Order: sequence, then structure tokens, then C-alpha cells
Amino acid sequence: SGDLHKVFNTRDFVEMKRIAHQMRSPSAYLGAEQLSSIFGIIEESADREDEERISYFMGIIDEEINKVVAELKKMME
Repeated sequence: SGDLHKVFNTRDFVEMKRIAHQMRSPSAYLGAEQLSSIFGIIEESADREDEERISYFMGIIDEEINKVVAELKKMME
């Protein structure tokens, strides 16, 4: 999500949409449906250049990624 944050800070909505799209399917494949959904919302919001909505979801994406990583670590134990 670091790249996504950098792109958000530059307001490059085309690149933001591309990155979110690239992350959506792998997230779903891992079973991280909430994370996949957030990437989908960011992708759609970038298409509309909806900074307020993107900002809201960018604020929670790192927390969601941390949850997914923690669950994957549990599965590997």
C-alpha cells in the first residue's frame, strides 16, 4: 500500500486506479474479502477522482493489510 499512498499524495488518479486494480484480485484470492473490497472502492473512486472517499479508505487500508498479514502468519504456524 506504500505505492498507493505515494500516488494518492500526488493525486495521480490513473495510477491510483491501476494499483488498486492490481491489488484487488490477489487480495480476494487470499480470502481477504474486506481488503479486496477496499481496493475495489478505491479503484472506482479514483475513476471518479473522489478524493474524499479515497482519503477515507486510504486511512483504513493499512490496518486491514495488517490484519490480513497477522492471519496469514497464524495459518503458517
